[in-house]
Amino acid sequence: MNILIVESENDQYFVQALLNHEKIKNSTVWSIDKFEHQPFKEGNPKELAVKIGSAFTTTGIQKLGIIFDIDQATVDERIKYINEAIKIALTKQDFKTEQQPILTKSNDFIALQTDEYSTVKVACYFTNIDGKGELEDVLKEIASQESIFANCLDAWVLCFTQKGKKLAKTGETGDIKEKELTKLWVEMYKRLDTIPKTNDRNDRKTNWAGVWLGYKNPNGSWVEERGSKIFNLEHESLKELKEFLALFGE
Repeated sequence: MNILIVESENDQYFVQALLNHEKIKNSTVWSIDKFEHQPFKEGNPKELAVKIGSAFTTTGIQKLGIIFDIDQATVDERIKYINEAIKIALTKQDFKTEQQPILTKSNDFIALQTDEYSTVKVACYFTNIDGKGELEDVLKEIASQESIFANCLDAWVLCFTQKGKKLAKTGETGDIKEKELTKLWVEMYKRLDTIPKTNDRNDRKTNWAGVWLGYKNPNGSWVEERGSKIFNLEHESLKELKEFLALFGE
C-alpha cells in the first residue's frame, strides 16, 4: 500500500483523478485540511507531521509521497519544511531520528525506518509551472475548452484598476492578488465555460469531487467524471507529476 499526502481536498481529487487516468491502483491520497484556506508559508510543520505519523503507522504501507505547491518558494525551502515534519513525526513515535536519511531533492526516494521492523520509502514533488505556482496555475495551463467567461476577467481587472484598485503581483501589496485572480479564472472556467447554460449548474456538477471523480444523482444513477474532458490530462505540463506518480505504481 502507498499513500500520497497533498495540501487540500482540491489537490486530493486532482491527484486521485491522475492516478485513475494513469491506472495506478495501489495508492491512496490524503489531504491536510488546514491548508485549504491557509497559505502554505504560514503552515506549521506539525500539521504535516500528524499526517506523516498516521501514514507511518498504517498497516502495510510501503511508500509515502508528499505533493505540495511550490508557490513562490524554492525547492530547498519546501524540502526543509518536509524534513522538519518527518523529524517531528518520528520523534512523536518515540523512534530514533539520528542516522536517518533526509530528503535532498524531489522525485527521489529515501528509506526511513519507522519502527523496529518497518521501513517506508519517502519522496516528494512540488506542483509548478516553470518552477513557480500552484495547482490552479497548472489547471489554467491544461484547460482544454473555450474559456470565454474566464477570460473576461481581464475586462474586470481593467475595470477595477481604472477605479483605483490594484492587482498585486508577487511580492506586492494590493487589493487582490494575482493568485486569487487565477483561482477565480479556474472557478469560472469549470462552472460557467464548461457547463451549457441549459444545464443545471448544481453543486454536484461544479465541485471538484464531482468534476474529477463523478457523482451519484438523487435517483441513484451515476454521473461520470468530466475533468478529463475539460482539462487535458496528456498535457506536457503534467509530465513530471505523472512520472512522480508512476513511482508509486511500481
